[in-house]
Amino acid sequence: MSKSGCPFERAILTSAFSCQHAEKYLIAFREGLYCEHQIAFLNCEKFSSHLRENARFALQLPENNDDIPHGKDLKLKCGGLQALKEQLNSTKIDVHDLVIEAIEQYEQLEKLPYSEMLPTIQHYKTRKKRT
Repeated sequence: MSKSGCPFERAILTSAFSCQHAEKYLIAFREGLYCEHQIAFLNCEKFSSHLRENARFALQLPENNDDIPHGKDLKLKCGGLQALKEQLNSTKIDVHDLVIEAIEQYEQLEKLPYSEMLPTIQHYKTRKKRT
């Protein structure tokens, strides 16, 4: 199996969340994560895609799938995972466990109440810039 980049890499690297399937790699001074489990990657990728689509207007994201600035990506991913955690009334911090719990509770990721999750995503605070 070829290794795929983790869709929630930045959220996991902030240490706010973790994932049992994430494997760390280092290239020079860059730290990154790839997913070791294909089904976990597909589930997380699908959730990430739905998050982006549903938060596009609220976070003023571009319509195409261009890269978004680091701060907005953190707000989207960390805020989205925090909102999912609150929606599920869960204490888990493992990304894939949260996604699996959401699938079990809502049957499909498309059925998640993204509109109810938006306030948490919008109000997620990223770390202040250091001076």
